[in-house]
Amino acid sequence: MFNNLEQALKTGFIDKDFSSDERLQPRLLLNDKYTGTKVLSSLLEALDTCDEFWFSVAFVTRGGLACIHNKLIELEAKGTKGKILVSQYLNFTEPEALRFLHRFHNIETRFIQDHSFHGKGYMFKNSERYELIIGSSNLTGGALCENAELNLKLTSSDNSGLIYETINSFGKFFEMADPLTPNLISNYEDTYKRHRQDHPQFYSKKQSPGLSD
Repeated sequence: MFNNLEQALKTGFIDKDFSSDERLQPRLLLNDKYTGTKVLSSLLEALDTCDEFWFSVAFVTRGGLACIHNKLIELEAKGTKGKILVSQYLNFTEPEALRFLHRFHNIETRFIQDHSFHGKGYMFKNSERYELIIGSSNLTGGALCENAELNLKLTSSDNSGLIYETINSFGKFFEMADPLTPNLISNYEDTYKRHRQDHPQFYSKKQSPGLSD
């Protein structure tokens, strides 16, 4: 695996003509309406093969979760563990999206109420390697399928300095955040509704697809 990874890094960072495993090569992830490519496709592929996953996002909406709804159900059935860190940044995250995440027994979701937190990254453990998607995409339908996003996908060994720093950084913020509870979500919902009333121009006029109970 390490030899293949070294070759892929050479293709990505040194010589684009060097032959290597495309699955391990670093690459940009975009939503391109002309080619039909979406950030969502890479996210679903990584979830499908991972042993464990971590998400860190500022925004979560019902539309974003609807995009990965079936995959999350599959992962729960397989017992694949995950951690999701969601921010209260701009009070944009939808309370119903938090309630949906709270239902999963295999996912530990925490809500960081530090309004300055705006990190966006996705990490997946797969045997002896990790995959990282870091960039501009939140867990929303627009960010995963439509918006002009810019993300970088990297593959690294489990002993790399990058993975060590990423896990430590995620862990630090995760410990600062509050575990999701029905009471926390209800309290946040009051704040969310007031913010929508005071700043209606901030929220998209498009309604997110609902998620069934």
